[in-house]
Amino acid sequence: MVFVHERPSAEACVLEVKSIHDQYADASYSDFVEAPANSAIYTEYYHYSFFEALRAELECSAKSGECSAILDLACGNAILGRKLLAQILSPSAAAGVRVTAVDASEAMLKEARRLCAAEALESSFTFVHSNVGSLPVDLGLFDCVISGFFFGHANSKEQLCLFFANIAKHLKPGGSTRHIIPAPINEQSVPDGFVERALLPLTHTDGTTREIELFDYHWQAETYRSAVKDAGLVEFCYERAAISAKGCSEMGLSEDTLHVRVVLLSAKKPL
Repeated sequence: MVFVHERPSAEACVLEVKSIHDQYADASYSDFVEAPANSAIYTEYYHYSFFEALRAELECSAKSGECSAILDLACGNAILGRKLLAQILSPSAAAGVRVTAVDASEAMLKEARRLCAAEALESSFTFVHSNVGSLPVDLGLFDCVISGFFFGHANSKEQLCLFFANIAKHLKPGGSTRHIIPAPINEQSVPDGFVERALLPLTHTDGTTREIELFDYHWQAETYRSAVKDAGLVEFCYERAAISAKGCSEMGLSEDTLHVRVVLLSAKKPL
């Protein structure tokens, strides 16, 4: 990936928000995410950092005979839920998990449905076409709310607070929320709300590539902490992702060979 550090114009940001979801839904996006040549970028974090705590939580519920309801925000092609059910959880735990996957792009949801069908996971998923800022009131309550790289699209502190308020509204008492957040290359030297322009190369099956331009908004830990607190959530945790020893061993990776630096954010709703 190529990262160009700059603050784009407000007009450019508005255009990006309107178009990025459907750009991602391009078939080449799934080629990029699923292709062996590129999947390590995602496996590093989705498998070994993000999922370890989530797996422990869900496996514990499964042992108690409880089913777990998960809300996946800005699900994209449902990569989080699909990997969770097919690769991370034990078969017995996966059988008790139901994922409600929400995305603002109908085209992306169509791609998610296609991939779930191909992996025989349709019965575990419900798909909802909605913007995260205006989730349906009848969506229900969930044991866990998750997202991958979604908060990079929060373009103001007010929007960040709105997102966490909606998360809190749809969490069961005692429920948790866990998110993968893009981190700037040098977090200490950028201002709160810094915008990073990223050029994402999407690889086609014939080997050709094209770039999609996207903007990530970077908010400092205290800004996230404040939004979480205002939403009534507790046990805020904000930490750099780290690959487990197992992950490093299996993939031949170290901290020096990470493709993308990310932060893991988690919180809970009080009982």
